[in-house]
Amino acid sequence: TYFDLALRSRGIDTIIISGGAVDVGVASTVYAARDLDYNVVVVRDACSNSHEDSMAAFMNTVFPRMARVRTTDQILEMIRKG
Repeated sequence: TYFDLALRSRGIDTIIISGGAVDVGVASTVYAARDLDYNVVVVRDACSNSHEDSMAAFMNTVFPRMARVRTTDQILEMIRKG
């Protein structure tokens, strides 16, 4: 899509992802970003899901295999350090 081209033309190589429906929307976005070779950071405390067990499985098992899972505070610190 044009979105990938727009990010790459600006030198963006890392995507920070948060949102609802972790097992659907967030997961599919993480998979697509990794398939396109982006560095991915998932914001643990800025995500939600109607099934807590499913969310825990993604945050603790699935996402760490393809992304960094961090809290909002950790990400803000990463950005500050630049």
